[in-house]
Amino acid sequence: MIDFTLVPDIERRLSPAAKRRPQRAHTTQLTIHRWGSDDIGFGHDDLEAFFLGDPEGVATVTISGPYRGKLHRINTWRRVGVPDDYKARAFVPYHLSIADDGSVAQWLPWLARGAHDRYSNRRAIANAVLGDFRDRAPSSAQLHSLRDLMKWMMWDHDFKRFARIDQGVLYVRGHDEELVNHHESPKGCPGDLLPYAEIAEWAQGAANIIDQGFNRF
Repeated sequence: MIDFTLVPDIERRLSPAAKRRPQRAHTTQLTIHRWGSDDIGFGHDDLEAFFLGDPEGVATVTISGPYRGKLHRINTWRRVGVPDDYKARAFVPYHLSIADDGSVAQWLPWLARGAHDRYSNRRAIANAVLGDFRDRAPSSAQLHSLRDLMKWMMWDHDFKRFARIDQGVLYVRGHDEELVNHHESPKGCPGDLLPYAEIAEWAQGAANIIDQGFNRF
């Protein structure tokens, strides 16, 4: 029998700006993203370095509006460096990241609004699985950690009260699903090779099938 009260091993890596983020009023969804590339890397440290120091990453979380409206600032920062006041406001926009070895890092307080998807920032906890799942599958360790996290979030009563989860089971959606639901083009996120739909089906299933679903991969 799976112990649903087991708190997963999570490394807390909250930046000062992350601790100042506004809070969600409630939580109804877990949004799954992919993150990383061959150029910027696929590790927790790479994720942190990108959003806290890289011109594109800092602009993503400190300047509002579409990406094309940030390009001039990004290009300028690439020449002269990111100003210190912008670096001080930067944060990793996901609540959690899951690396290839299955390790998990927390970047935002549980109740903080993320900056990962404009449609679900006010109601979702964001999970970034590190890798490009358009052309490679996640590791078995990543899948186990992702399932463990969702299991804990959905069934641990203390966590549900703290995170203001009003209903029993959260919706689990990929980023592309949110985009398509709002008539935007998909971005290949989290990617066809991350079986998030199967994981979501498992997570939202009845309690009597959970033990079987846990060993599906």
